[in-house]
Order: sequence, then C-alpha cells, then structure tokens
Amino acid sequence: MSIVAQYGMSGVFAATVLAGILLILAGVFHLGRVTAYLPMPVITGFTSGIAVVIALGQVDNFFGTASKGNTAVEKLLDWLTGGIFQINLGALRSGVLWCCSWCFIRSAGTTWFQLRWCLLF
Repeated sequence: MSIVAQYGMSGVFAATVLAGILLILAGVFHLGRVTAYLPMPVITGFTSGIAVVIALGQVDNFFGTASKGNTAVEKLLDWLTGGIFQINLGALRSGVLWCCSWCFIRSAGTTWFQLRWCLLF
C-alpha cells in the first residue's frame, strides 16, 4: 500500500517535513562523519535498491498504462501479463525522447555549459 493511500497527503507532507528537520539536525551536529563507518557494499546496495524501486515505479508512467498492485513488483508483473498490450504511444514517444535527450546531454560532457545556454536563448 502506498504512503498516500495509507496516510493521505498530510501524512506525506509531515514525513517530508520531519525528514528535512532530521537532515538539518544531522548537518548541525556534523553527523556526516558517521557514514565513514558504513561499509561501501552497504551504501552501494542501498543506492542500487532504491534505483530499482524508483525505476519500477515509473514503468506505468513511461508506457502510459495503469497496472494493479500495491508494490512496484506486483505492478510490473501485472503490466507484463496484460498491460504490455495497452501501451500509450504518445507517452512511450515522450519517454524515449527524454531518455535519448538525457543520454545526449550526458555524452556532451564539457560542452553542457554551452548547450545549456543555447537552449535558454
């Protein structure tokens, strides 16, 4: 069950404010040094796991479909078993265009500064 479904938008807002307060307190008390005691595989595994959860959560948005399920894995399985045939081509086109643009900008490297100014003016 999602946080919004369980606690509503006020719960999400409260969690966001509390997370911000905790980050500010961690900065004030210089608790960043504590991360030196975390093994690198733990940090890498956590970061990779979050990346997978975020990517699975975006499958419906990328393809313009609506899957049933409470978790990202359930939604992916529902999409693979039936939603794959209901792809919204407009949403898919937008997603592919965004991915290609992102890859192009990442490959531009040092020319990103010039490219950004060309896009603004």
